[in-house]
Amino acid sequence: MFVPLTALERILQIIGHTYVPSGESYLMTQCPVAGINHSDGQDRRPSCSLGHTDRPTRFKCFTCGFDASIHEVAFMYYRKRVITPEEYLEIDTICKKSYDSNINLEDLEQKLKANPEPTSVLLDESELDLYEKSVTPWLLNRNPEPEINITMETCKKWGIRYSKDEKMVVIPVYDQEGLRGITTRNTQSSGSKYLSSKGFRNHHFLFGMNHFADVCSLPTKGGIILVEGQFDVMYMHQLGYTNTLGLFSANITTQQVKILERFEKPLTFFLDNDKAGQKGLERARCMISKHIDVYVVRYPDSIPEKADPKRLSSDTINELLTNSEYVV
Repeated sequence: MFVPLTALERILQIIGHTYVPSGESYLMTQCPVAGINHSDGQDRRPSCSLGHTDRPTRFKCFTCGFDASIHEVAFMYYRKRVITPEEYLEIDTICKKSYDSNINLEDLEQKLKANPEPTSVLLDESELDLYEKSVTPWLLNRNPEPEINITMETCKKWGIRYSKDEKMVVIPVYDQEGLRGITTRNTQSSGSKYLSSKGFRNHHFLFGMNHFADVCSLPTKGGIILVEGQFDVMYMHQLGYTNTLGLFSANITTQQVKILERFEKPLTFFLDNDKAGQKGLERARCMISKHIDVYVVRYPDSIPEKADPKRLSSDTINELLTNSEYVV
């Protein structure tokens, strides 16, 4: 199934784009982020293609590399008030909800309005007494990942423990109220990488809230730095970036968006240098409020694929943050 060419023309009319035919299957139109990613700010010679044979149908810019589905672009325009709720609904109806990208935005606005609150209950600190306070065995024998730059002092500060029986690093998760959950990280080369304690929904929280301080003298254009993993957060704090919080994964959730919007501060996304991280970045760009400035860290070709903050030097992180880019 695909979106007919006439339907694509109607969608471009709704969002206010002009277009020219390109062959039998494609239309060339303005890039949705021309004002940010194009030198002329307007994309006067349309460089973005939209083809009715693509599955799902996507905007693909040959100048700046922008790549997003119809729903992602429509939702971005809706959040920026370029189109009305009725126009967004018309686009959604035209596509019959069959052509959405891997990022599911169908009921996102309703979820955001619902203002979901954390559902996890507070845990007693005694839950942590089941594990060893010393993480020395892990620190001295990190065969799977010897390049993680976490010190013993940092482990103590964040309350990291060790499960000798399960060979797991134990990471408590706090918010301003107290202990919300316990996550464990596998130190072996096989098996699940992370596990959470029963009933703990990590996607309802941000890691590092108990150590967060939004006053940071180090170079960062965003008031809050967002990374993926817990060790990324701890390492960033270790370097002095105390305005860092973690998502627990590459995908930001509506619950996490609500927490961030309460800060009313700029955000700098410093996700991993892999496909999951880049996909998560596109999702975040659509979900974050139009009232919040968003910056992203772009990895240069000199940094290996799948690199992440906890494996980078202080100088490299400093440079990446200094050169972070403003996005829509």
